[in-house]
Amino acid sequence: VTIHLLVIAHPLIFHYSWMKSVDDRPGLCIHVLTSLEERKRKDPSNYSHCVLMVDEMAIKQQVTYVPSEKRKVGYVDLGGVLEPETETIAKNALVMMAVGLKKKWKAPIAFFFTAGLTAEVLSTLITHSVDALFSRGIQVRAIVSDGHRSNVAAIKLMGGNMDEGVYHVDINGQRVQHMLDAVHMMKVLRSLFADWEEIVGPHGVARWRDMKNLVDLQVININVDQ
Repeated sequence: VTIHLLVIAHPLIFHYSWMKSVDDRPGLCIHVLTSLEERKRKDPSNYSHCVLMVDEMAIKQQVTYVPSEKRKVGYVDLGGVLEPETETIAKNALVMMAVGLKKKWKAPIAFFFTAGLTAEVLSTLITHSVDALFSRGIQVRAIVSDGHRSNVAAIKLMGGNMDEGVYHVDINGQRVQHMLDAVHMMKVLRSLFADWEEIVGPHGVARWRDMKNLVDLQVININVDQ
């Protein structure tokens, strides 16, 4: 019996040899943007329009030394767009993801290491990312984010104001819509109901038990129809 073993490369080979050819520092992902530009040239119908999704996620707080570059990574790093005021260990990664409108594709075009963002900094990073797509002939039709107060404040700084019915911003003379992530907002609403059970709005009171009763009624109707 012949047994064939698959030999896996040591993690250091992945980190220091294979990944050395890819610029993985925070900021714009130039290799991704270049690939998008090439795809847009070959298939303009499917790669000329996109939305930009903006989201922040928690990361492990850790500082690592990279021998090949003789530098430490893990601190707040805004990719050279802005310089952090202090040397602080990053808590989050802010990711800018371009998503196709006419064809199913996604491309992370930028990321930044953060430890809390002001509206001013966030609006600058969003504008910088949108400009990078515009300069390559890719039109950003909308910016999509969750309803965190820093996102809402950043959009307001850029000219949008949801409270006053202004659902767009102007970036270098081009209008870009702003949309809240509907699925995320539904999760936020669910959490509010779980904590408070009742939400008072301008048109009355919304109660969790009313929604539960509606679901129960739908289940009964489905069973009757079957």
